Amino acid sequence: MSRQRSAASTLTRRRIILSLWLIATASLVAVVGARGWDTANDEVEGLLPFGDRSPTDEVWVLLRSRGVDDVEVGAEGGAGASAEEPARALLAAAEAARAALAAGWSPLAPPAQEASGWLDAHLLYLLPSGSDTELAARLSAPSIEAAALGIRGRLLSPLFVASGEDPRRDPLGLRELLGARAAALGLRDEAAQDRDSADATPSGDLLAGDGESLVLEARGAGASVVASVEASIVDPRVSVAAAGPAIQRASAARITGEGLRGLPITALALLVVVLALGLRSVRAVLGLCACLLSGLAVGLAVGGPPDLLGLPLLILALGFGCEGMLHLQRIAAHGWAAPLILALALAPAAFAPYPAWQAWAWLWAAISAAIFASMRFALPAALTADDGWIRAGGAGLSLRPWPLVSVLLAGSLIAGGAAVFPGLRALPAAPLAIGDPALAEAEAELRASFFDPDGVWRARHVGASPAAALEAAAAASSALVGRYRRVDLPGAFVLTSSAIEARAAQLQALEVGSRIVALKESLRAAGLRPSAFGELLRGVAIEAPPAVEVALAGPLGPWFAARLGAEGDEARIRSRVFVDAGESADAADVAALGLRGPCAASERDRASFNDRLGLYAALNLWLGALIVWLATRSLASALAAALTSLACMCGVALILGALGRGIGPTLLPALLLVGAGGMIAGGRACRAMESREPLLVRGLLLTSTCQVAAGLALWTSASPLWREIGAVAAIGSTLAPLLAVLVTPGLHAALLRLLREVGPAR
Repeated sequence: MSRQRSAASTLTRRRIILSLWLIATASLVAVVGARGWDTANDEVEGLLPFGDRSPTDEVWVLLRSRGVDDVEVGAEGGAGASAEEPARALLAAAEAARAALAAGWSPLAPPAQEASGWLDAHLLYLLPSGSDTELAARLSAPSIEAAALGIRGRLLSPLFVASGEDPRRDPLGLRELLGARAAALGLRDEAAQDRDSADATPSGDLLAGDGESLVLEARGAGASVVASVEASIVDPRVSVAAAGPAIQRASAARITGEGLRGLPITALALLVVVLALGLRSVRAVLGLCACLLSGLAVGLAVGGPPDLLGLPLLILALGFGCEGMLHLQRIAAHGWAAPLILALALAPAAFAPYPAWQAWAWLWAAISAAIFASMRFALPAALTADDGWIRAGGAGLSLRPWPLVSVLLAGSLIAGGAAVFPGLRALPAAPLAIGDPALAEAEAELRASFFDPDGVWRARHVGASPAAALEAAAAASSALVGRYRRVDLPGAFVLTSSAIEARAAQLQALEVGSRIVALKESLRAAGLRPSAFGELLRGVAIEAPPAVEVALAGPLGPWFAARLGAEGDEARIRSRVFVDAGESADAADVAALGLRGPCAASERDRASFNDRLGLYAALNLWLGALIVWLATRSLASALAAALTSLACMCGVALILGALGRGIGPTLLPALLLVGAGGMIAGGRACRAMESREPLLVRGLLLTSTCQVAAGLALWTSASPLWREIGAVAAIGSTLAPLLAVLVTPGLHAALLRLLREVGPAR
């Protein structure tokens, strides 16, 4: 009778556990379903500090001439006489695009006519101070007289009208003294070639030097901006492409959404095959998959829609979650050690300067806990398993320690990995490899004809008013003028009050006023009217400096307004520097202007990542070894498991080096999971040695194969980033059981002798 009551009580308890699990899982599924199964986060800069992230609504629209051969003859607006003038077609298309975008468009460069007029009015103030010697020479009496005679001679030439020259604008050639500063003022840099020869259009867009492409800047959602531009262009000779942060986010969201619909199915299909071959029980396989899906639901419900970085970790959670399903050697008496090591695998990432990985350190722990709790309590209740574990079956392997061989093998892997690691190609924290061919093509063309979209360094300067913000930008950007061929520096057009006073004193020391009088007299002597040279005379007048207030109210005011914003109660103005691919902004410039951005953050991270990764790996090893020691009370077991884990991570580094792959912050979670997998496999081997039991190799291989299957599922994806993460996880999960069998027993035996611990009886 008591036995029947006990059986009934057990059955009731199992039904309660199963009911609670079903209710909790159904609630999580409802939350995820209400949000949308394929909803994806569009974040692509989750590894960057918030101050270095790009504007989320910035779009660079690329208009390209498709040429006469690419257009059907007779098509509307098709190839005609104007097809030989692609620049004209591009300018017309850009005008239509600006009208369609309205307030969403902003000038990428200062409008050419307004910038030139501003320069004409303030030429002497804006010349570099190092050009004063040459300026004095060109303002000398012989130079002025020769210039006046030269103008007269050109005006009398019968070819003057055909030349299109306007000698009245700059007869002394003073603009030539601008040198590289011309780029800072939005003017053509005559010394530049290829992509650097792009010019600002009258509206402030950039037209390539060959006239075959044009880029304009817009603000808004990437898809809507592109749709508006495409709808506004009726000329079939013009095609549209887009790049920039907003387009990257849209592409990342689309690819992540597609992956969220396909990758879990692929991963579960591979896991079903592996589990079916290993367990040969339909009920057990279905129950395990249900537990894995409950963990996936926890990740989607608690963590929200996954982004490009989060989705591969959800897939890896399915594979690594199988760790808690089988009856294997329990490192701890109640089987808590292995799940705890796995749950804390990403804990070191909480101390990393990567916001995405900081959040995943705890989300991974929650997912792992949910999967293990489901497998430990709900699954046995569903399968009516007596001891709460699924048995993989098969005989175990009696481990034989080979201390010398194990030490040599582990030492070789660790030393080789340590030697190869510094030379591995550095993967950047941004931009992430999205895997969108159209975006990659647009970025390549933008890089070839205009600027590197991944080399944009940004700065923000604030002040109590727009004038104060612009003056702050002027003070900071003065050191950058002339250093880069393509910049976006509003402060380069103005001078601070102190700089105006200093420059006025320099011009007075050059006796500019008397030299201008001499210029007028020379023009009259040559039979020319000085009033016809009004642009030149205004530009050399020292009574009209390029002050901040004058600039904001002048013809460049709309361009300044496009760069102004609000930051709290203060005004903010932005500046940009475009650096070539593979290069970097000068450290002094970064300090002078406070340059930030994805490229700045990636460069800082690249300089210290190797050192930090060593610290994260050390913390990962320390946590795992501590858990093994608490479970076994054996320092030899803890150290042997830690050395196995370290050899596993170093083995991954060796293989990456042999394959020519890189390493970086994007692979940090995968490397930490590899370390946790090696720690668990090593701990189980140590437990088998301590308890004098055969190592259940079949179960160990089954769990490792599940992890490899998750990595292979990522390898089938379209994203290069996911393939890199999947490859690291698959390689490490393959090494872990091999090292547990071949290396850990010998290390354990050697450490027992070294530490003089009491080992298992022979």
